[in-house]
Amino acid sequence: MWKPLQKLFADPAPPRAEAEDREYLQERFQLFIEQVKDYAIFMLDPQGRVASWNQGAQRLKGYEAGEVLGRHFSIFYEPEDVAAGLPAQELALAGEYGTCQQEGWRVRKDGSRFMANVVITALRGSGGDLKGFVKVTRDVTMQKDAEARMASFAKELEETVAATTRGLQESEIRLQGFVRHATAAIAFKGADGRYLLLNPAMEALLGLPAEQILGRTDLDILPPPRGEEVTLLDRKILGAAQAVEVEERWTHADGSGHDYLSQKFPLVDGEGRNWGIGIISTDITDRKLAEQARLQSQKLESLGVLSGGIAHDFNNLLGAILGNLGLAQMEINPAASASTRLKTIESLVVKATNLTRQMLAYSGRGTFEIKPLQLNALVEEMTHLLTISISKKVSIRYSLDRTLPPIEADASQLQQVVMNLVINASDAIGDRPGTVTVRTGVMSADADYLERTFQSQPMKPGTFVTLEVADDGAGMSPETMKRIFEPFFTTKFSGRGLGLSAIQGIIRGHGGGIRVYSELGKGTTFKLLFPASGAAAGPQAAPEAPQEFRGAGTILVVDDEESIRSMAAGILAQMGFDALLAADGMEALMLYETHKADIRLIIMDLTMPHMDGAEAFTALRARGHATPVVLSSGFNESEAVNRFKGEGLAGFLQKPYRVQAFIQAVKGALEKYGRGWQGP
Repeated sequence: MWKPLQKLFADPAPPRAEAEDREYLQERFQLFIEQVKDYAIFMLDPQGRVASWNQGAQRLKGYEAGEVLGRHFSIFYEPEDVAAGLPAQELALAGEYGTCQQEGWRVRKDGSRFMANVVITALRGSGGDLKGFVKVTRDVTMQKDAEARMASFAKELEETVAATTRGLQESEIRLQGFVRHATAAIAFKGADGRYLLLNPAMEALLGLPAEQILGRTDLDILPPPRGEEVTLLDRKILGAAQAVEVEERWTHADGSGHDYLSQKFPLVDGEGRNWGIGIISTDITDRKLAEQARLQSQKLESLGVLSGGIAHDFNNLLGAILGNLGLAQMEINPAASASTRLKTIESLVVKATNLTRQMLAYSGRGTFEIKPLQLNALVEEMTHLLTISISKKVSIRYSLDRTLPPIEADASQLQQVVMNLVINASDAIGDRPGTVTVRTGVMSADADYLERTFQSQPMKPGTFVTLEVADDGAGMSPETMKRIFEPFFTTKFSGRGLGLSAIQGIIRGHGGGIRVYSELGKGTTFKLLFPASGAAAGPQAAPEAPQEFRGAGTILVVDDEESIRSMAAGILAQMGFDALLAADGMEALMLYETHKADIRLIIMDLTMPHMDGAEAFTALRARGHATPVVLSSGFNESEAVNRFKGEGLAGFLQKPYRVQAFIQAVKGALEKYGRGWQGP
């Protein structure tokens, strides 16, 4: 009758009488409970006084057994819960219904609080009389993910404790049941390392069915040197009679890698002999992925701040160069040979500004001209350019959903995204024939899906337009997947490694997300989500032709870069204005108070030392001055102007700017606020 349970515990003792066996096995079960460190398991008498105390309770609540035995369990509750009679209610509920479960704040010995998940079970004798209660408590403050995995384990453990009062045979069934159904991977090994018992979760961990594991050792079933490493650790646990907690990486039968947090402890018999090893392993793969995503997000954020600052300085330099080029072109004969050279220099400077836009795109603060557009139309316009940009052995297949709603986006930035992804896909295929598939679609996503699929990418639930670029190339290893969005990381011999990090910045700036699916030998798919827009997409308006005009009066130019101030003064002089120049907001306020009767307009940089543009603007309005202000910045217009929402900015001048853009900003601001023009 007792042979299965004797085999489970590898009992070397001779057969006993049934009553002795019952007592012996209950003692074994109690010893097993003592090894569980993450659960506080203790018994109460019918009045709620503590009657037993395991190591898990000592570790969780901070009390030694001698400090709590005989005391009422309300010492573990918040004062307001005790005042409300919560401990008494728990006992009443458990006494009436058999079992009750709660979550709430509890107090440790040192006064610290923790969120506890508590199961309390009433124990009754054969005649129905109340014998006491069993409480199983665990800390779920920082382990909400682990809660789902261990809930089954806690319930089965609680049921097993209750089952000991109903006889040996039922206890055996319950013990085997909680091991079998627990979501945590559980196994028992004998002192010789042979597996005696394991559950399906442990089969998944080891990547083998139970029939290929039971009766064998890790040396038999694991490849070297893993088998030797596990065996050596087991010997150390048995030799030191000490439990350990280790983090391990295991490969499941489907080839997927999983991270486990494993508790390994010696199993001790009534004579104090170590007869085997107990193992409880929890899959923490999702938790580690979330942590890695958080760290990656922090790294990208800090690098984004750095790149955004560098781009700001470059914009100032390039703006001064463009402005002075424009002045030089205005002062020389267009037929002169120098005019051609100046145009060549101007084109080179414009290319340099594209680099700063890439840096700002990476930082998520790029210069976007946001308007409603159709993603399908953008892709179709690029088909010829995409075809000539990739290997002749690679073909592009399009699968475009014709029901797409428009999105709010910058067309040039999205063109950069599509071009970069398609070229990367072609490079992944290499010199052999292959196919790149560009697919669009529409989907709805709730907060749960976005949190699981696009971790650490702040996106609001709703309707999204999707863009997928897939290839049938070589795919990527897990190690490469972890690094593809790092700046300067590349697997190409001649690559700069900026492409994917810039793409991620562009997508982040549009409120979207990106996810990569890849497997060695099976290709790669990039999936992008963009929030759908309720506005209708329309054709792009033609740019306004530049006009010749002149004005009069004084304009205050505020910028921390001397070359920008000098260049602006030159343009204003050509237009007929006088210029006042200030290096920061504080100097601008002093100049304004002296010359406010003459100043018709203020051109204000956003980012400056001592007092920035936003602070200076606020100070002006607080003093009652209504002179129009044109904001100038190298950062995203929507981001910069949003700080002045409702304050009445007269315009925005994107750095680096050309002469005509500067003139149009000045003219538009003065006309808007009725200050007029002298000239055509």
